[in-house]
Amino acid sequence: MTAKKHAMVTLKDVASEAGVSLATASLAINGNSLVKPETRLRIMEVVQKLGYVPNENARSLITRRTKVIGLLSVHDSDQNAGIRFKETPGNYFTDMLWSLEKGIAERGYHAVLEWYNVNDQTPPMLANANLVDGIICVGGLAHQRLLGMLKACGVPIVLVGSRSKTIDYVDVDLEEAAYLATKYVVSQGHRDILMLAGPRGSQSSPRKLEGFRKAVEEARIGDSARSVFTHDFSGAAGMSRAKQVFDSGFRPTAIVAATDSLGVGVLHYLHSVGLSCPDDVSIIGYENSTFAQYAIPSLTTMAINEGALGKDACDILFHRLENPGSRHIAVLHHATLLEQDSVCRREGA
Repeated sequence: MTAKKHAMVTLKDVASEAGVSLATASLAINGNSLVKPETRLRIMEVVQKLGYVPNENARSLITRRTKVIGLLSVHDSDQNAGIRFKETPGNYFTDMLWSLEKGIAERGYHAVLEWYNVNDQTPPMLANANLVDGIICVGGLAHQRLLGMLKACGVPIVLVGSRSKTIDYVDVDLEEAAYLATKYVVSQGHRDILMLAGPRGSQSSPRKLEGFRKAVEEARIGDSARSVFTHDFSGAAGMSRAKQVFDSGFRPTAIVAATDSLGVGVLHYLHSVGLSCPDDVSIIGYENSTFAQYAIPSLTTMAINEGALGKDACDILFHRLENPGSRHIAVLHHATLLEQDSVCRREGA
């Protein structure tokens, strides 16, 4: 058969030339592992010889897929705050964005990003089955109303940092992370411990608080340990809440911060009143973000792997696309202690 112009070559031509069925030719071109390597090689040689170009528009009409995945980053402000001190930082999402984009692109899909204010009453723009084939929703602020709006759009959803009994999710074992962080500062001789748990509206805050309380109860220091919520996850919130606690008369020797950004806010407060970290007050954070590395002193923190979270989210979403009736998937990762310079041992401990 002589080569045809690209517009005239069909999948049927490729199958006929390669001596396979239409189904086998389609599977091979889409990289399906069910096709034997030698068969796929023969088919792809025919594709190159004939100059066959798949018609993505026609394929979308047949499969009803847009080949687009929505990435929804949930915040409590009107814009991505980046790393501004007075606003909730967006580094949790941006640190995993590369793995999300990579996982989506490897499967021949495109990613579309939306920053969504969790206080909005209207659904996210991406919650539309005509726009996307699936959504990965990132952030612990996702509440039940938002989850209901996402489910209503009828495409597969995967949550990262939030949890649901009916929506697939990937998260970190936050109770364990806070428990280990608190247990570590206790092991360094600290008894007067404060936890900055984050905002009440975040799914992560009560889970971290539960881990903190478990460690405190085990150490039998409930009378000398306290916990408070913060307005948000910003450095400014950590700074103002620390000031309120110290002004109330409580003098913690160690502070467990729900995020590194809150921990950096505490560092600002300590500096403003002439106190030193870790000599006067030790601080342990959570996430191992840029804040932990750039802080002076560098923050001891509970490190998580945002890249691994993003990879798992992609794997789960595409599994759901191909297996819509499969069981609910819930994956928990484990944080690990990263000892740096912001925690010291209490004298006499």
